[in-house]
Amino acid sequence: MGLVLGPPGTGKTHLLSWLIAGFGAVRTANGRPARTLVTAFTKNAVGNVLDAVAKRQEVHDTAAPAPIYFGAPPSGGLAPGVQVLGRGDEAELAQEIASGRAVIGATIWSLYRLISSGVLPTVDGPTAPLFDLVCIDEASQMVLGQGLMALAGMAPGCRIVVSGDDQQLPPVRSMRSTRIDDREMGGSLYAFLKSAQAAEFPLEETFRLNEPLAQFPERKFYPGRYVSAAPTTRLTLRGDWRDGLDLVSRIALDPALPVVILVHDGLAAATSNPFEAALAAKFVSELADRVLAANGPPTTAEFWTEVAAVVSPHRAQNAAIRAMIPASLRPDAFVETVDRIQGKERDAVILSYCVSDPEFALAEAEFIFSPERLNVASTRARTKLVLIISRRLLEAVPGEQETMDKAELLREFVYSCDLLAETVLDGPAGRQSGRRYVGGGLRVIASNWT
Repeated sequence: MGLVLGPPGTGKTHLLSWLIAGFGAVRTANGRPARTLVTAFTKNAVGNVLDAVAKRQEVHDTAAPAPIYFGAPPSGGLAPGVQVLGRGDEAELAQEIASGRAVIGATIWSLYRLISSGVLPTVDGPTAPLFDLVCIDEASQMVLGQGLMALAGMAPGCRIVVSGDDQQLPPVRSMRSTRIDDREMGGSLYAFLKSAQAAEFPLEETFRLNEPLAQFPERKFYPGRYVSAAPTTRLTLRGDWRDGLDLVSRIALDPALPVVILVHDGLAAATSNPFEAALAAKFVSELADRVLAANGPPTTAEFWTEVAAVVSPHRAQNAAIRAMIPASLRPDAFVETVDRIQGKERDAVILSYCVSDPEFALAEAEFIFSPERLNVASTRARTKLVLIISRRLLEAVPGEQETMDKAELLREFVYSCDLLAETVLDGPAGRQSGRRYVGGGLRVIASNWT
């Protein structure tokens, strides 16, 4: 058994697909069974790995059988090279596994349905000897009980590869972390195996973030082992992109400033902040008019699938932002919570922290000051992150030391930046809101962001 630590953009899916394709080819060449299970916290993660395996086999192992997705297909779809078997196809799936070589993708619930279907020749209660390799992705989001269910199909001598990142969002659960004999029992499968001293192999090179964007995660979440493979990549805009923009937008969209943080003194707000929503929608419109994709100006669909995303912790704020985006850009608009953007990436991300009521912030301090939430939200962008945040939120003082430390991390992210400008903007109802513009992200590299 081994753990693969996959920080943002380090190619975890790419690595898993090569491991699975290579395992199948080598085992088959040596006359040994090569039956692989791919499972994960979400269907889309399973589908992503299967798509990548199909791509590898199409080029390097054309004799390999097509990967199979068992169950209702993921919302993100599947590549043409992936076969789908659904409810009622358990007997056919069992035959594919019995052939000795198969790559099967399924959720833990689909695996349980297969084992309990009555079509398998050998079953021992909730388990069956089906697979020679089990790959579990997104294990840092999978609670321990679900993770153990993923192991129900192990054959004798089965190998297990568990990938995840315990610095990103943990499982959604109602209980706090619980340790028994130094084993983490109340958290994720990844956390449990790590506490049990399972060997961990970190991926250390991010192919997503440019160097400025990678600096803070490297310092605070992955010290000494998070390096950008594309350090000089920048957002691509038209040559005349500055025309028609005010000071705020020129700073926010400037490709030479990969990280721009806007700290405002707007009115108190809880789950919906009209001032931040209006500003985020404004940046979306201006970016869409000026950004260039590989083949010129992107279509609306390309803009939302490749170029831009808007992120906020609260659904009410996302709804407010969508309503303010120009009608021509609303179709397929990716305006989502932090949880929904985990695992995805865009060229530019606009992040509205929304909350500017100190009392409300303290009531949800564990949520709004979560370091994992900050890590996920700030590592989705390849070339540009624009963070909009209230000074009131940054001045909130949680009562517990552990939560205070989390709030301090967010403050450090903001106030370790270089001050570029201060100005006053009209709020959504014409009221003026004093604003401070902090550009660049990390003081140590600000002078190099040109």
